Amino acid sequence: MADGWILKGIQDLVDKINLLESEKRQAAVRVRELEHERGQATARVQELEHEKGQAAATIEALERAEKEAAASIEAFEREERQATASIQELEREKKQAAVTIQGLERQVGELSTLIALASEKVAEALKETTTDDMSQPGTLNPPVGSSSLEELVEPSPSQPKDMNQRFPRVFDPAEYSTR
Repeated sequence: MADGWILKGIQDLVDKINLLESEKRQAAVRVRELEHERGQATARVQELEHEKGQAAATIEALERAEKEAAASIEAFEREERQATASIQELEREKKQAAVTIQGLERQVGELSTLIALASEKVAEALKETTTDDMSQPGTLNPPVGSSSLEELVEPSPSQPKDMNQRFPRVFDPAEYSTR
């Protein structure tokens, strides 16, 4: 019986050894699985690190592009302000030109009136001289009650009263007929 007990004890020990060896094999398989998972995790970490680097590079590129866009916008705004100032200056010049044109048109009207009056006076003077005594060809008698040009033209408030300042050049019809 003691032999049966010893055999039974040895058999239990063999079973335990087999069980331990089985567990050892399972643990070795699990260790290999864990090492494989660790390798995969390490590879995934490296991929993530690479993606992180790419994302950082993309962010830097986007920040540079944003700065360039902001600089372009500032340049466009500066050009827009300059263009606005130029437009305003041109509008002021246009208004000044319109005022000058109105003044010139007023002067042209006054000159036309003055020329018409002068033409009428010359025509009157010529009629009177032709009807005068032909026996005295060397003398011309001015018509009684005739007025000078200054007396005929009423100066406008915006024009100088002195005729030489208003009309500094003598009217030359040849100058206007060649235009």
